[in-house]
Amino acid sequence: NHGVLPVATAVKRILLVGESANDLRQQYGCWTALCRNEAAETLVRAHSEAKNWTFLPALRARAEAAGADLEYVPACGPAPTSPTVNESDGIALAVARAKVADMVLAVVGDSDHWVGEGRDCARLELPGRQHALLEALHQVCVSKGTPLVVVLATSKPLAIPWVKAHASAVVCVWNAGMGGGDALAALLWGDRDFTGRTPISWPAHVGQLPVHYDRMPGLHFEGFSGGPQQAVPLANRDAMNAFGGDIHAWRQDNTRHIDLPSDWVNGLWPFGFGMSYASIEIENAAMSAERWALGQAPSLKVELHNDGTRDGVAVIQVYVRDVVASVTRPDRRLAAWKRVTVGAGERTTTTITLALELLEVIDADGERVTEPGLFHALVGMSSRLSDLRVLPFSVDPK
Repeated sequence: NHGVLPVATAVKRILLVGESANDLRQQYGCWTALCRNEAAETLVRAHSEAKNWTFLPALRARAEAAGADLEYVPACGPAPTSPTVNESDGIALAVARAKVADMVLAVVGDSDHWVGEGRDCARLELPGRQHALLEALHQVCVSKGTPLVVVLATSKPLAIPWVKAHASAVVCVWNAGMGGGDALAALLWGDRDFTGRTPISWPAHVGQLPVHYDRMPGLHFEGFSGGPQQAVPLANRDAMNAFGGDIHAWRQDNTRHIDLPSDWVNGLWPFGFGMSYASIEIENAAMSAERWALGQAPSLKVELHNDGTRDGVAVIQVYVRDVVASVTRPDRRLAAWKRVTVGAGERTTTTITLALELLEVIDADGERVTEPGLFHALVGMSSRLSDLRVLPFSVDPK
């Protein structure tokens, strides 16, 4: 969000584009009643009078309440066979209407045609002509100084680095369900704050999967030696050539893939990531004690400060790293998390206790045990290493 949300009172003309903005089936997702033809008509009829059923009526009602007009242009959609007869005409119409809008809301993503049993995808880009729609809208928005807000209605993470780089704001609603329209409207206009966090890491490219944060440490892992792999010094390259190493392609850009930008090494958005209208930061964090007895659940204290003008909710996440173990373990695993409300201008301190079972390993005998030794608690607002503070503690044998 580059300062365009919540929707400002000065915004009086809003253009809503994308067939997903008015697609009930997408909001429900695959393997729901609406995916069964024999149930769809009955269910839709039963809720035909429900207020703000899809995104479109909910956003229109909220815009009117704010004294703004909302125009809707379907333009194009994600389905293999789109209901829109001529998507080129639809995109052209959306571009024309964007020229007179104060804000453009583009709802894009996938549909039940692209997910579910027997519907694997080899690619993770926006299906259909949705990317072409966004590119065309972006050109107009840049020339007019109009914000382009992209709403992702999707059942799975998508590889969309262009969207992250060019959208004024990105909101992910997943399969929003029957109340999704009202929820999205409340969030966009700031009636509610964003408290959701990514439940899965988002890749920048399908070829870099997996990108989950709790991979095993190794040569191509961003947690290796505390950070991304560095370029090999020139003095060492002859030695590498002797072992058949590809010197030309070696990790000079700190990425696991030589043909991807270095800032894509961990994907687009990490697990646990999310933004807020509030300005809440972790001011301090410390273990309640540096040494813990075997079988005792460690805890830590976290001090938060909200230096903004809005109340907000911080989602504190604590990950655990077993520094030395008898078996290979992930670099870090989520061991605890906590939502904490912090009023505007306020400070607060909270205590978080770690899940004891996440300190355990399965040893050579197949038993779950906690091995004494050094651990790290990593506390922050997402799983990304740069967002985390490292707090060492040790578990002592009985």
